[in-house]
Amino acid sequence: MITFEPYQERAVNYLVSGLNRYKRIILVSPAGSGKTLICAGVVRRMKPRKCLWITPSEETRNQGRKACELSEVSEIVDCVCFQGKPSAEGYDMLIIDEAHGAGCNSIQGIIDSAADDCLILGVTATPDRTDDKEIIKIIGPIFHTVSRADVMATGRIVSASVRWLDVPGSIAEEVNKAAAKEIRGWMSDEQRNRIIYRHAKRIGIVENQARNQKAAEVARRAMDAGRSVLVLVAEKAQGNAIVAMIGKGAVMVHSGMKKREETIEKLRRGDILCAVATSLADCGMDVPIISVLVMACGGRAAGRTEQRVGRAARNNGDGLDKWVFDFVDSGHFFLSAQSKARRKVYKTLGLKEA
Repeated sequence: MITFEPYQERAVNYLVSGLNRYKRIILVSPAGSGKTLICAGVVRRMKPRKCLWITPSEETRNQGRKACELSEVSEIVDCVCFQGKPSAEGYDMLIIDEAHGAGCNSIQGIIDSAADDCLILGVTATPDRTDDKEIIKIIGPIFHTVSRADVMATGRIVSASVRWLDVPGSIAEEVNKAAAKEIRGWMSDEQRNRIIYRHAKRIGIVENQARNQKAAEVARRAMDAGRSVLVLVAEKAQGNAIVAMIGKGAVMVHSGMKKREETIEKLRRGDILCAVATSLADCGMDVPIISVLVMACGGRAAGRTEQRVGRAARNNGDGLDKWVFDFVDSGHFFLSAQSKARRKVYKTLGLKEA
């Protein structure tokens, strides 16, 4: 059985009340707060005949299954990845893990297949989407929010320090030259900017050897000090380049790889000191041992940035301080603007600059 923290018990009580009243609601709870345990506790209290629990990855699916085992509800819960397009027909309860993705066609189809009286609980750390599809319109109201302060008070997550890196020199001329080959006179400003940004990302982040080398050096120093490191990258090609630069002890982790779960488990145990990953870490990558996060990926979305920082905020009791290394990216306006957006998120989360 699960022993809940006070904020988790409170969340379960609120959610049970909300489901009984509104049928379809959302829980917002920060990374590292034990969202899956809360959901399993709700299932145990609601006692549905059959519950469908959908997740975005094998990692989050396994976490859900483990939580259900601890709550002794495994027999009434089918925990599956939504990419398999399961149907909610015949279920009287549906849990949507990482519900900020509810606007995608796969999840929308699952929701549409649910009966009108099916209870639906969406759970996410980051309810804001970057497009025009608001999850409250798709699922229901945000009924309860677990505060980051409540979770930190229990010691489950800790704060981190941020250190900014930069690679001097402008890439604007090179970006403009590459973009000019594709831009046409009839294009709108939005279309032109998309082309310019794509090349800025490629030249300034993915293929930027000096920037990638700096990320690799930070990771290598941390590894040599015995720390576990997660390097987040924009694309697999960038990740492979950084892995080669780091050398021994670093592995690339991506959604299509074989033995992914085995690799992540080795990272948890400390058998592997450095993982270089793409969007895999945006949700569900639970590796408390990580104490250094290198944000080599760029990006501006507040929700995604918060999710990524959460990978280095879990407290595993080793007493090591947590560090986030990020890039100023002053070489191009678009990349610099994204960097400023991430800095704003870090300040909101209470991270200190060092």
